[in-house]
Amino acid sequence: MPILNYVVNCYLVLAPQRLYAVIRGGPYRKVFRGKTISVNGSPSRDLSLPKNAIQNLLFEWSCDSTKNNDKVCKLNMGSGKGFVIPSYTQANEQTLKFVLHIRSTYDYLRSAVAMQTILFSSFPRRYLNINIVCVTNCKGNKYISQLPIHLKGQCLYCRTKKITKWTWIVDKKLVGSSNRLILNVTKKMSITIYLNMEATHRYKQTSTYHGTSSIHLEKNLGPINTICYVKPLDGEAIETIFFIQCENKNALYKPLQYCVGIRSLLVDECKTDELIMVRLPPTSNVEVQVC
Repeated sequence: MPILNYVVNCYLVLAPQRLYAVIRGGPYRKVFRGKTISVNGSPSRDLSLPKNAIQNLLFEWSCDSTKNNDKVCKLNMGSGKGFVIPSYTQANEQTLKFVLHIRSTYDYLRSAVAMQTILFSSFPRRYLNINIVCVTNCKGNKYISQLPIHLKGQCLYCRTKKITKWTWIVDKKLVGSSNRLILNVTKKMSITIYLNMEATHRYKQTSTYHGTSSIHLEKNLGPINTICYVKPLDGEAIETIFFIQCENKNALYKPLQYCVGIRSLLVDECKTDELIMVRLPPTSNVEVQVC
């Protein structure tokens, strides 16, 4: 009996996920102008990498102001993870809008943007810096309706503060009153969640503080309404080259990955080409997974 030798090729395709840009403190902050203010984008992430891994991101900051102030607000604010605004450099009721643009050092085409508006005020002085952290089902500010959204509130630089009240608000309704929020969202396509916080000084109970922050989440729809065409419609197994073309005009994030399979088994490596050429084993149905 002759000895048959077989060679099997296996492919592992890693599709990069998107970048997630975020500025600590949320999209809006109201601060006391007599205090040094930190603007920090270090929570930004490459969602393709583990949370604790080195993210290898490039940072670009820019600024726009309601009043001319060349001392702080510039079109080019540098390339570090963050910077500080010295005390009393901003006028009362001055508004600064900071834009953070991040890029991956592995792939310059992958980028993301975050914005934060800061209002400087002379009174009252006791503001809290609040940060809303994603725990589950909110990564990249996206959620799926099958699972609850889990958020956690944080008070930054609050070692001398005692938090007395947590208030989570959605559509002007109270939905939570602790430092964590677990919320089921089934019908909405997007949702804005507000967190209000009150505190007192640990050693001077008459001193009270308050702050607010918000987070906007969108339902993760994925690449829906994809249409695929196969030509020719019949042929010889392993011999005929089939052309599979897929179209999707509604996807928010491109390029998409197209994975051709038979009974949930891949027959070729996943590709980003909308026109795929492939030889198929004996079958009457072809599956194309789009991600």
